[in-house]
Amino acid sequence: MSHPITLHSLRLKNILSFGQNETIVDFSKNGTISIEGRNIDNGGSNGSGKTAILNALCYVIFNKAFNAISLNKLINSTNASKNTLMEVGIDFAKGEDEYEITRSRGEAYSVAIIRNGVDITPGKGAAECDALVQEIFGMSYELFIRTMIFSGH
Repeated sequence: MSHPITLHSLRLKNILSFGQNETIVDFSKNGTISIEGRNIDNGGSNGSGKTAILNALCYVIFNKAFNAISLNKLINSTNASKNTLMEVGIDFAKGEDEYEITRSRGEAYSVAIIRNGVDITPGKGAAECDALVQEIFGMSYELFIRTMIFSGH
């Protein structure tokens, strides 16, 4: 039997339009969450981070972007260099278990998978970590993209 996943929060740092200061997207409120963009620098809503949030979600869960850009291009364009650390984390519950997944790239690459406060990250490499996260979420990247990102709801 599969348990539903309840997202709590998404943490972003140095990914696409999000800079060095950590931004937290709170998913813990009941009901639909509306993400509205305001580009404070240039006006309007273009470049305000709406798509960056979706890319961050795909990256932290599946180690892939959803719109076919390379992972290194996810690093904030202002700070884009190998000396910049991009970090994305997600906190969620599945059944009785609480999870935290954190991925980073840039000056370093790492992934950490925490279940109920215990590090369960496989030590064998990125492919094993990706497989474990996909197993926890219970769906493939393709299914996630088609049902969660482009759901038509």
